[in-house]
Amino acid sequence: MISRGALKDFLVLNFAGALFEVSLANNTDAIQRTNDNKHYKENKRIDRRIKALRIKTQEVMAEVGSLCDEDKVRYVKKNLDKVGKLLYWFEKNDQNINLEILALYIIFVNFDKNERKQMPLHQVYSWFANSDNYLDTNAEMISELLSGNTETKMFLLAYECVSRLKG
Repeated sequence: MISRGALKDFLVLNFAGALFEVSLANNTDAIQRTNDNKHYKENKRIDRRIKALRIKTQEVMAEVGSLCDEDKVRYVKKNLDKVGKLLYWFEKNDQNINLEILALYIIFVNFDKNERKQMPLHQVYSWFANSDNYLDTNAEMISELLSGNTETKMFLLAYECVSRLKG
């Protein structure tokens, strides 16, 4: 059986995975990485890594889905409106985001044991509890191709996103 807290984690992971998915479709409204020929190889490496992370989020979400009975499925569907509200909040507050780095930081803020404090983590999410699996190299590679203080803004915004999704 899976708890309501684990289902809230599912909502967060689902949102982060959706950000990865949209970033792979090259959404031109988001803050883009530098895409000139000078950075071609770096961009290809990042794309491969983001695709692998998207696959991992889908696998974990499918595993969570297999643990849910009808009541839990209804609970998740009922709470999906928080995603729409968060997107509306982005638009209303004119939040310009980099999808990839924001998704990485959302996962980190939600699943890292130091960020979660004493909140228990369902074992299905254990891979995301170790930020070495996904954060350090990816965030560094992406941030090198971003301008200004975008990375810092996305890190702070990740806390707001997790709070709104789980609140």
